[in-house]
Amino acid sequence: MWPAFRSQIGLAQSSHNVKNFFFADMELHRTIWELSGEPRLLLMLNRVMSPVIFEIARSYSSQLPIADRYENHRAHLETILSTPLGRVERAVERYFEKLYYPISKERVGEEDGRRERPLAPPRWVE
Repeated sequence: MWPAFRSQIGLAQSSHNVKNFFFADMELHRTIWELSGEPRLLLMLNRVMSPVIFEIARSYSSQLPIADRYENHRAHLETILSTPLGRVERAVERYFEKLYYPISKERVGEEDGRRERPLAPPRWVE
């Protein structure tokens, strides 16, 4: 999975082709969802998360240099591939909390032990 993705997204990055980068990005996420082995989860994520990923790409990621976007995706995939299966979900949550913290510094109560709002671009947090 990684060599094919790296080839697709790497070519898009080196040619600064934002459209091809986005398509490679979506293919990466769909592949990860397929590897879950849960058809209902795959269907739900395709219907719900695809528009969310598109909105993040359009609103936030498009402001980042394409090389930074490539590095974010490389690190995301490396997190998945290098974490024991039983801890992947939490490792990915921590990865995204760290990634999105700079754009979502609004604090919430500490009832659940979290200090920041995870995964929500500021305009989604009202």
